Amino acid sequence: MTDSFAKDGSSDEFIVAGRSTSDTSHLTAFEDALKDISGAAIVARGGRPDQPHLVVNLTPQDAEHLKSRFGTALIIERNAKLSPF
Repeated sequence: MTDSFAKDGSSDEFIVAGRSTSDTSHLTAFEDALKDISGAAIVARGGRPDQPHLVVNLTPQDAEHLKSRFGTALIIERNAKLSPF
């Protein structure tokens, strides 16, 4: 994960999860949309079967585009940097 806001077009990590636990089809559609974005990649899959989530590499511009497309069904947020205490 990068520490910067990635304004230079480099990728950053984003976490993606469904707003509704009853419908995971939007997450599947999101994965399909990633295939059309150069440099986008799934870093990790996690969560429970009823609440799956993805961690993906995207540029901030691609993340904004996907938020406009999937924002009503998915939560797409920059993955928080973890720092030791």
